[in-house]
Amino acid sequence: MKNLIFFLCLLLPVFAFSQEKKPAYCDELPVSYEKGAWTTVKGGSPPPKNSLPKFKTVPVRCYKIQVALLKFTSPENYPFHESLIARHRPCEDVWVVESKECFDTRADANKMKDKLIGLGYKGAYVIELIAWETQ
Repeated sequence: MKNLIFFLCLLLPVFAFSQEKKPAYCDELPVSYEKGAWTTVKGGSPPPKNSLPKFKTVPVRCYKIQVALLKFTSPENYPFHESLIARHRPCEDVWVVESKECFDTRADANKMKDKLIGLGYKGAYVIELIAWETQ
């Protein structure tokens, strides 16, 4: 029994430090973001805590095709199609496998979706994103 407790005490720090920290925004989700920029006037007050930097851009809708969410495995373990990319979402600790290309129209995205379904990705679906472009 002593050996088991000793062994567990040795492994506990290994497990504690092996887990990657999540970004701060995962734990402290704001209700909303206040208007304002990060810059301040000399001698002025600091920006509101929930403000984000602002740019002279306009929102533009675009579309991608998602084919998989991987929760307990790495996308490196699968030979996905070359038109796909995987990105990690640290707050949910999942990998999202989606099209590399962002399509300007839903019709173009649906064509790619049909192609991916034909390749065997039966659960492929179109998602809508917002991108920002310079005015």
